[in-house]
Amino acid sequence: MNLDLLHRLLQTYPYAVAPSLKGLRPKFKVRAFDTLASTNQTLWEMAGQGAQAGTVVLARQQTAGRGQRGKCWVSAPGGIYMSVLLEPDWDSAAAPLLTFTSSWGIATLLRRWHLPVDIKWPNDLVVKAHDAPWQLLKLGGILTESRTEGTRLSQAVVGVGLNYGNFSVSEEKLASATDLKTLLAAHTGGTDWSLELGIATVLLGVWQWLCWHQQVGAEKFMAAYGQRLAHLGQTGQ
Repeated sequence: MNLDLLHRLLQTYPYAVAPSLKGLRPKFKVRAFDTLASTNQTLWEMAGQGAQAGTVVLARQQTAGRGQRGKCWVSAPGGIYMSVLLEPDWDSAAAPLLTFTSSWGIATLLRRWHLPVDIKWPNDLVVKAHDAPWQLLKLGGILTESRTEGTRLSQAVVGVGLNYGNFSVSEEKLASATDLKTLLAAHTGGTDWSLELGIATVLLGVWQWLCWHQQVGAEKFMAAYGQRLAHLGQTGQ
């Protein structure tokens, strides 16, 4: 993990989820680890010790990554495993929007690179299989966790697991999942990407959605989110 390269990419990133945000250059405090049980867990521990919004935890692999409904899985090397700390100051009833907005922001930036990424409600990033568009290949997933003070969200952790180069391992995996390297080769002719560029895309996708949502409001955002749902207008097979 080259943190100097990551910070340079965050300052020179060529795309944004909306034109008004192209010049946004947020500052992140990034901590990188080789192996963690869970990036979300580690970031909450850091928040308890005073870490502030914009703190990011990265891991090369996780031994007890967390998912929706308490699921746990081992995250092998070759993927992007990270969590970012936010302080959204929203009404606590709006907590589910953290997942919607994060998935939308990441999918939107990946589409700027001509990658056909959609959202499977509520938290999966997916790609439709080329020969069977009703079949969804999983690219990644998002887990958001939040804490409240009274009726307000005081802190939130957005955890993201994204396949980068870790799904060329078996026919069984290829039948249900994909990764960024595979998508880049198929849709861009092998654009020169790096793990650090993938991480920058995730971080800016998570951060920019927050800014754009605040600019346009929930109604306009949810309309845009709906357009990214994988099964929109699909009757199935």
